[in-house]
Amino acid sequence: LATQHGITNVAVIEANYIGSGNSGRNTTIIRANYGIPESVHFYQRSLELYAGLEDETGCWIMHATKGLIWMAHTESGMRAERSRAQLNNACGVETVLVDPVEIKRLCPQIDLTGGGRYPVLGASYHVPGSTARHDRVVWAYAQGAMQRGVHVLQGTRVTGLLRVEVNPSAHHCRMRYVFFGVPVDDAGLASGLFNTSQQIGGALGLALLSTFAANKTADVLASAGDKPTEAESAQALVDGFHIAWIGCAVFLAAGAVLLFTLLRRGDVLAVAGGEADAVVT
Repeated sequence: LATQHGITNVAVIEANYIGSGNSGRNTTIIRANYGIPESVHFYQRSLELYAGLEDETGCWIMHATKGLIWMAHTESGMRAERSRAQLNNACGVETVLVDPVEIKRLCPQIDLTGGGRYPVLGASYHVPGSTARHDRVVWAYAQGAMQRGVHVLQGTRVTGLLRVEVNPSAHHCRMRYVFFGVPVDDAGLASGLFNTSQQIGGALGLALLSTFAANKTADVLASAGDKPTEAESAQALVDGFHIAWIGCAVFLAAGAVLLFTLLRRGDVLAVAGGEADAVVT
């Protein structure tokens, strides 16, 4: 965003330190020897980008092209690696099938006996396979972002959420607290409760509507006899969806009644009075 699009009014918030999460625990391998064309092309582009990342960021990420040996211990495994090599080469990625002698030449330390139980029969050798230190990659991105004006806030815990409403014509944004009146210490708990309620409500609602539709469809098909026609089967599905949509309407009506019953006018006025306008640049 900062380098290619000039967007720098961004804050990256990290509760611990940059790279302490999943990005810091990721694998160091960079490869493109996948089993479907879409993934091969996608990760081949990733290989190319990583090769120039040190020059782009000015940081040493310990990138090195070493090659990747994907070994097989069974005949079915060999067939899989042969297919992998053929597909990769068809997509323009250099992957070759190698025998145990070639594997030993590439990596003399390797044990080809498989402990005496599963000897290595061969492998696919992904020539451009590389490695890089994942934590250094994260730090390089963070450093480059900060140099371009992005705010990186480490050791900062998120305790609440804001809803942002954007008015494109006036280029203004209005912010209101989703959890108005919730104490700061309870903001995280309130946020989790809100998200959990939303997810459970959606799952239960979908399950109920699916049950309504399935039961109605089954009843209609049962009344049509042992061998319903194609038209009768289609009509049964339509009737099932009809019941589901009626259920949606009932749920929406019940939600509207609860909203107008439980929502307090004082809270609405307090939130409206505390809204702040800010120009979006």
